Amino acid sequence: MKEAANEDYKVYDTIEALFIRPLKAGVRPVDDCSLVSPVDGKVIQFGELIDKIEQVKGHDYEFEEFLGPINPNHKAGNKLYQVVIFLRPTDYHCFHSPADWEAHTKIEHAGHMLPFKIHKFVPHWFAINARVCLIGKWKYGFFSMSPVAATTVGDIVLDPGREESAASVREKTHKYTIYDQKFKYKHGDKVGEFHAGSICVLIFEAPPHLKFCIKPGQLIHYGNRLLATEP
Repeated sequence: MKEAANEDYKVYDTIEALFIRPLKAGVRPVDDCSLVSPVDGKVIQFGELIDKIEQVKGHDYEFEEFLGPINPNHKAGNKLYQVVIFLRPTDYHCFHSPADWEAHTKIEHAGHMLPFKIHKFVPHWFAINARVCLIGKWKYGFFSMSPVAATTVGDIVLDPGREESAASVREKTHKYTIYDQKFKYKHGDKVGEFHAGSICVLIFEAPPHLKFCIKPGQLIHYGNRLLATEP
């Protein structure tokens, strides 16, 4: 609470209000690295993707199963990578842009609100929980950012100012709704908020031999750099 703009917990009417508490100016400096953490939390997984997305060791699933009907084609010579960060109950629950990029598609997936603590026993936890997948491009090609809901509250709220722009429904099924809606983000921009904590998943394209400066289990703040060196 020392980082909160208002440190008095009594002013927060609900747990959700406490989760998304405004922070004091300057407590989350955004690194000038081209890829930074979008959230406060614990690093669960990161690294190169070959054919499937890795939830935890031994639990893999297809791109389409998680993102929806999106083919993350990447340029010849480039690779696909992932970063998965878990938000703990005490963490600040807003999520921010990890890069300068443009999202051209939003896919809202209906699903469960299963708690993260059971993910080791539910192989497709990521792909069956409610989530919002923002799909687009950054300077190296394909880029996606996906907040995943958990526990009993499924609210994932995108920044209202951006949501005011027109959105058109491209496709709707019982599993998901696809919107054509363009957002341009600068790294560090607020993108939205969780009303109950969960996971943020980045899947992106970059040159080969990308080197990260994070470790599994590491605690991290939004704005912290994710890369050891620029590609």
